[in-house]
Amino acid sequence: MRLNPPPEHSEETETLSMQRKPATHENMQPATKCGSVAKPEYKVKFAFKLLNFICAVIALSWFFEGWRQVTTRPTVEHVLLLAGGTLLTLFFLGIHSYWAYVEEKCKGTLRKRIALFEKIYSATFAKRNGDK
Repeated sequence: MRLNPPPEHSEETETLSMQRKPATHENMQPATKCGSVAKPEYKVKFAFKLLNFICAVIALSWFFEGWRQVTTRPTVEHVLLLAGGTLLTLFFLGIHSYWAYVEEKCKGTLRKRIALFEKIYSATFAKRNGDK
């Protein structure tokens, strides 16, 4: 096994090393904006995510209870419990999906645009900017 010798010091390597600047405040890129937020990314607080998850679990339990009741003895109350559990579960999953969408969009790693989320996003951040 043969190792390559280190490159010799020349004017070309000296000019390249002189062109590099250390990372200081003056030559850093400004933070990208996401909506009206002047932060590099949008982050939903963990407490909100936890609350959303707890609500989704409770709604899912209502769905399963409604399903169990409908299969044993279908009544209007049981059907409403099943429908309400289904709709609430979908609602809370939709909220979580929207939060994940906005976080990915603000990081710049969004792979697929969703029209409904784009409408909500533009309406939400337009209100923050004071636009109509």
